[in-house]
Amino acid sequence: MTKLITSQETFIIDANVRESHMNRVEVLEKVKGLLLLPNLEMATTKQVADFYEVNQNTLRQLIKEHRDELEQDGLHYKKYAEIKALGNLTPKLNELNALGISRAGGNVFPRRAILRVGMLLRDSEIAKEVRTQLLHIEEKATSEAKVADIDEEIQLQMAIGQAFMSGDINALAHASEKLIDFKSRHITKIENKLQEQKTVIKTLAKEEMRYKTPEKILRKLVNRYSVVIHGTIGTNKGWQDLCSHLVNKLEKGINLKSRRTNARRGNPRASYISVIRPEEFEIIIPAMVGICMSSGVDVSDILKDA
Repeated sequence: MTKLITSQETFIIDANVRESHMNRVEVLEKVKGLLLLPNLEMATTKQVADFYEVNQNTLRQLIKEHRDELEQDGLHYKKYAEIKALGNLTPKLNELNALGISRAGGNVFPRRAILRVGMLLRDSEIAKEVRTQLLHIEEKATSEAKVADIDEEIQLQMAIGQAFMSGDINALAHASEKLIDFKSRHITKIENKLQEQKTVIKTLAKEEMRYKTPEKILRKLVNRYSVVIHGTIGTNKGWQDLCSHLVNKLEKGINLKSRRTNARRGNPRASYISVIRPEEFEIIIPAMVGICMSSGVDVSDILKDA
């Protein structure tokens, strides 16, 4: 089912949504002039940071967290000599340094990777404008799709009328079948969305749920919350919020922090997930869903296949 994009946050948290918009590189030029290395159609880390008006360390952290996606878009490391030769660059070293090219070389970004950075950077005003432009495209496409659906339904209804007036039983049956197929497609979309919401409600109501992979579900929930609320999964802030909730909000508190501290005496790599007892997932997952929903974090897609 095609996902309707209505919020900038969706680009930040959903890799599938980012992937579906990777052919929209033209929005970069609509937002701001983009300087690229001559003859290469690529930009250095410094140029991309300058474009989005953030410091290079912010960009480097983003690369660290999303390297797989960015490398698929063509992000790669080039040596100084390669950049200079391919770009046919002849300026002095200090001028190359001004472009962000050091003797050690560096990462270079094609337009697709630059666009993906714009979908991921949370606090950059330029990145926000890039996402706004993508939303405008999405809204236009959605409106056009609605008009096309209306036109299609009218045409199908007209075909039924024409077949009825002509007395052609076969044509009438065929036209009726096509209209039923059209309506069935839309009913299926609505039913799928309702099912997602029912799953969320059942989880929040703590109805009996059997999670296929509770550890994986909980990790996804915490990561989604961490990205939306704290801007990164690189810290434990999402887990810390959950731990605080479990200790202070539950009638019978669950102290994961204390358990993990004790577990790390024997296993320094012990995680919060590793100290959760199997029967506690039925309590902790609804608690995390509640934290997400009360913070405005949509997790219905995660629970759909839970």
